[in-house]
Amino acid sequence: MHTILGTLPVPDNDSLREENPLFAASPSYAREFGGALTGRFLDALPPDFQEAPLVIDSFLVGLARCYDPGPRWFHREPFPERAGGAYDLANAEREVEHVHCVFGPSLPELLVGAIDEAALPAVSGGKGAAARACDAILSGLVASGALAIERPVEGALVRYDPATWLRWPPAEQVGFHLWIRATRGTQRPLVNGLRNTAHM
Repeated sequence: MHTILGTLPVPDNDSLREENPLFAASPSYAREFGGALTGRFLDALPPDFQEAPLVIDSFLVGLARCYDPGPRWFHREPFPERAGGAYDLANAEREVEHVHCVFGPSLPELLVGAIDEAALPAVSGGKGAAARACDAILSGLVASGALAIERPVEGALVRYDPATWLRWPPAEQVGFHLWIRATRGTQRPLVNGLRNTAHM
């Protein structure tokens, strides 16, 4: 389930490239090193996020047309199909909540409607056939009208839980893509690290 909390102003593409992508950062580290947009995102978080311990992640990708910044198949966050150590623990957490904000040429599509997860193949820890089978089931439910797709606008603050399914469509134009996510209630350890900016 997801909720749209509001919308941040959309910056120009040059402002996006000035952000530093973050890995498992505290809010204070994110404010100091993330950039101006990261600071605005943190300021816009709802009160219960402001008052709780958070883990902040962000991803900055230079996208060519027709490339995507993440899985094109429907998946759950935070680490789809990743296994081992902290990845397994994070994927198993069911009491967490996320708020994210996305800027750039690829905006996520979120599923709307009741999903029976017990009827879906487990994909955590294994790429390939299981992920394709899961996506095929969910895409079929969309085609039949049992589920719908919502496409929040650029800069939307989206609050969602671990039962929310999303996918990334290919970029329709060249540009930088910035995704910032705050997670509340997770046991993931803080790293306070910086990621590399990727180019696709």
